Amino acid sequence: MTVKNYVIKVGNMYFKGWGEDPLEPVFLLPDAVSHNKFVRRFTTAELPIAEKYCDQFGGEIKEVLRDDRKL
Repeated sequence: MTVKNYVIKVGNMYFKGWGEDPLEPVFLLPDAVSHNKFVRRFTTAELPIAEKYCDQFGGEIKEVLRDDRKL
């Protein structure tokens, strides 16, 4: 069975996490160096958290394979 993970995509950017100020989300562009390594992946159990984040700053949840480094 393949483990699925999810990422948050806003426009053409991907959610990385929260900056030093926990009120400021940080996003990565897909052409940034090593962006795939740093994009925040959510497990199936963490989907409610991802949905909450999407509600806060918009965007969509995209399903990716756990070992898939290409978003």
